[in-house]
Amino acid sequence: MKVEVKELKISNELQKKIDMICRFAGVSSNLTSGCVKNIKGTNICLCETSYLISKWK
Repeated sequence: MKVEVKELKISNELQKKIDMICRFAGVSSNLTSGCVKNIKGTNICLCETSYLISKWK
């Protein structure tokens, strides 16, 4: 059984917009990209979403 992992990339344009909004709001941000895990030979797939963690400065 082989597991294939593909990382979901976040575009630079979206990352810049999120950084600008966080700076305007006065919070620090940590943007983490997600991934798709697929088990070869089956139709089983796990999608981990991208998420944003923000904290007050």
